[in-house]
Amino acid sequence: MRHKLFLLPVNCCLRPVACGLITELMSPKVRYEIDPHNRLVRTGGGLRQVLDGVFKLSGKNALSYHVKRPVASETPQQIKFSGNWSLNSRDQLVFSLDKWNRQIASNKLVLKTELLSASGRELVFTLTSRDVKGANRVSLLNLQGTWQADKNNRLVFGVEKGPRKKDLLILQGAWQLNKRHEIEYVFGGRQGVLVSLKGRWAMKGSRTLSYAIKGGSSILEFRASLQQALANKLVFVMGIGGEPAKKKIIFMGSWRLKAERPTALVFETTAIEGNFSSFMFGASLSPAKGAGFSLELKANQGESLGIALVLSKEMGTGQGFLRLQKSPEGIGAFAGYGCEW
Repeated sequence: MRHKLFLLPVNCCLRPVACGLITELMSPKVRYEIDPHNRLVRTGGGLRQVLDGVFKLSGKNALSYHVKRPVASETPQQIKFSGNWSLNSRDQLVFSLDKWNRQIASNKLVLKTELLSASGRELVFTLTSRDVKGANRVSLLNLQGTWQADKNNRLVFGVEKGPRKKDLLILQGAWQLNKRHEIEYVFGGRQGVLVSLKGRWAMKGSRTLSYAIKGGSSILEFRASLQQALANKLVFVMGIGGEPAKKKIIFMGSWRLKAERPTALVFETTAIEGNFSSFMFGASLSPAKGAGFSLELKANQGESLGIALVLSKEMGTGQGFLRLQKSPEGIGAFAGYGCEW
């Protein structure tokens, strides 16, 4: 009986998919880092390569590195990363790699970035790197997303990653209000970049302040409580971040009665450059001692704010009102004038 022997080429693979899987499993894992000049460094298989190139964003804020001059034949001209965005304590961008392709999970790329601008829909960072000839190269990273506030009243930018998926950039420092009642934040500490988010304030509930940012769909909701309501200002208190002391948020403006709703009061902030905010208060009417009536202020949802205005002395065709308020800092007087109701 004769047996026939068939010889296959050494590099032949009966199942190409399985062969590719074996090759991938045998390939060494790659670690990435950023050198002092914002260049990508690739290590793996006993080699350390400094790659000349630039970082870019594409699609849903996906990060990639475009290599200008590959140092080896196996180095691709475009390296794509998979992972999540965050900010470090210096407000610099950090990209944490996940377990994908050959990259090592939990490997963090700290990009030495500086904020260029902020709006209701994006954050723009500059990244300065150095090429092989020693010349500086500046690139822009435009992150798309929306703003929100976390449970500690900190500003958070949600970087869009796909349907219902975001990476949260938490701004660790405390924000403040400028003279136009806009939110201001300093990126990178005291000597960093000051940015303003234009918008309008409103009072959603007895313990909720909202801020609708212009140029997008972002509405920030902060946990706050009304401390004082005076003739020309409202004073709210809230805690921001891990600071134990509460921060005062002061709005300057004036009061008026709403014509179409006799039992509603509006506090309007001082209009600067055509921009102003309105705080709507409901009120329940009841007879007061002596002449006049008492108005108990309420939030939009009807919660009582523990503030009563007493309409008393006639002033022409309207009514004057006066309230004395006790606060931890003493007693404050509230006075104003409203149309006849």
